[in-house]
Amino acid sequence: MDTCASLKETKTWLGEALRPRLRTLAGRNVILFGFGAINRRMAELLQPFDCEIAAFHSDWKAANLDDALANADIVVCAVPDAPGTRRVFDRARLSRMPGSALFVNVGRGSIVDEGALAGHLGEGGISGAVIDVTDEEPLAHDHPFWDCPNLILTQHTAGGTEDEIDRKLQVFVANLERFRSGRPLAGIVDFKKGY
Repeated sequence: MDTCASLKETKTWLGEALRPRLRTLAGRNVILFGFGAINRRMAELLQPFDCEIAAFHSDWKAANLDDALANADIVVCAVPDAPGTRRVFDRARLSRMPGSALFVNVGRGSIVDEGALAGHLGEGGISGAVIDVTDEEPLAHDHPFWDCPNLILTQHTAGGTEDEIDRKLQVFVANLERFRSGRPLAGIVDFKKGY
């Protein structure tokens, strides 16, 4: 996964030799853990690739997830931090994934046992990971993710853009207008769910 970045650092050209390691999205088995706005959009974007999608909503069952992981090519996690999502992806569950699988987390760092993930990647247990969120941010200098093979660390930037503040203000202003006119507000937090 990070081979091209490493090759650039060492000024090494492999070209054609890289091709056998490349894969496409076509027909892949994708697990979407969490099915809120992010993973619903992910499902839409994957449609042209004829991926087999298994979506796990807030009422997910451990046995069903475990079964699905055995055939997963890609796992995309986009869930909030809540009691039912913490450490769902521990060493045992990560071990259920095929060695060719890719693990992506754009939700919250608490969903995965970071030490187990780093160890699993170091042992070649899965082919790679894209991690946008971590338990503690910024990461400590001695965190294993810094030196972890086949891990791309995007530093909690997946939802960020140059106009992020403007878009947040637009949401606030729209809700203020709703409030003033007596209409229901958008994006209400459900304190029972924790998000």
